[in-house]
Amino acid sequence: MTAHILVIINKNQTKYQHFSTYSCVCHLFFVPLQRILFMNSMIDIFETPASVAQNVAARAKQRRTSMRLTQVELAQKAGLPVATYRRFEQTGKIAFGGLLQIAFALDCLSDFKTLFATQTWATMDDMLKQVTPSKRVRHDKH
Repeated sequence: MTAHILVIINKNQTKYQHFSTYSCVCHLFFVPLQRILFMNSMIDIFETPASVAQNVAARAKQRRTSMRLTQVELAQKAGLPVATYRRFEQTGKIAFGGLLQIAFALDCLSDFKTLFATQTWATMDDMLKQVTPSKRVRHDKH
């Protein structure tokens, strides 16, 4: 049994206007609980480091196959042992330096520039909530 969560999307988001056949303020629909809409993109709220690693490996494999490279060819191009690259595709496990070599070989090294990039906000209110330090409140001692 899959749990679901109700997601409310503002009608002004043109990407979702096709869901509406009535003139209403919001669209209501259910999505699986582990996937929610955040800042116009689906995120997995149950992500773990292992699942992220598996997803990165799957995307690397997809990119490799779209470039029509074999595992052996990509491993050679990245300067890695073939067994290391195969293990990465199967398990998602690899040393960070090896991942950078793979990204370079797949022409994706620039993707790492956004890894720990400065945060951006959707609205000025969102920014002020995080940037403005909360004031300390002094409680009376009883």
